[in-house]
Amino acid sequence: MIYPAHGAGSVCGSGIAEQSFSTVGYERKTNPYLRLEKQAFVQRCLAQELIVPAYFAKMEQYNLQGAPTLRGLPTPKPLGVAEFEAQMAETDSVVVDTRSPNAFAGSHVPKSMSLWLGGGTAVYPGWILGYDQRILLVTERKSDVARVARHFWRLGFDNVYGYMCTGIGEWQEQGKPISHIHTISAADLHANLERFAVLDVREPSEWHQEGTIQGATRIFFAEMSNAAETLPRNRHYAVICSVGKRSSIAASVLKQKGFDVANVLGGMTAWLKLGYPIVTVKREEQTPVTT
Repeated sequence: MIYPAHGAGSVCGSGIAEQSFSTVGYERKTNPYLRLEKQAFVQRCLAQELIVPAYFAKMEQYNLQGAPTLRGLPTPKPLGVAEFEAQMAETDSVVVDTRSPNAFAGSHVPKSMSLWLGGGTAVYPGWILGYDQRILLVTERKSDVARVARHFWRLGFDNVYGYMCTGIGEWQEQGKPISHIHTISAADLHANLERFAVLDVREPSEWHQEGTIQGATRIFFAEMSNAAETLPRNRHYAVICSVGKRSSIAASVLKQKGFDVANVLGGMTAWLKLGYPIVTVKREEQTPVTT
């Protein structure tokens, strides 16, 4: 029997299967790596494009020195609208909205970041948030708060300060400022491609294996904050990933910085299903083009 250390979706591996355990015999028969000759195995391993997230440095520190205990960590505080707004004004605060990308696009607290509940909160905070930031949450339901806090704690973020206990609805009803992000479909993008500067924010391996849209600028979503400084501000940007979730993160970063941006819901999955053209990206071109 084989019990892997990481499960499907982990950034510590590539193509990890869904099952929680396996056997040597099953892997010898089905694992594509174990069906290769030695040299082919070596070449395939070397060709992998695994990206190292920023939070690995913190995990290395915890592995070497010992991690703080989760017992006794303060639970996120329930905050009314006025208190939430006051906490937002603190210089070290960041607002994280864990609702779905389409809900976030329709209405959100200005300057907040989109990190959908699930994979978004379980993995991606470690790519884009700093450990010195104090986190304020906007969730779909109060019951989501405990789950989100667990996800953040596991990544070393012990500073989840509080959440808007009345939800985005009360924020709107009190006349507080709201922001939104345009959304378009793959069909809309294809029909109006000349109007947009397309930003493909998937991983390099996806650009190489699946192709991308002709003329798209390739910027991995976790690099968007820095790369935004190189982007012209007089363009209409359409941000695309595989289905519209990572692009929601990137679009929220661009929105914070004042860009005119739209999130392509359905992403490259929809683009390919509709049979729209793509171009291949050579592996030696893996450095994102940011001009």
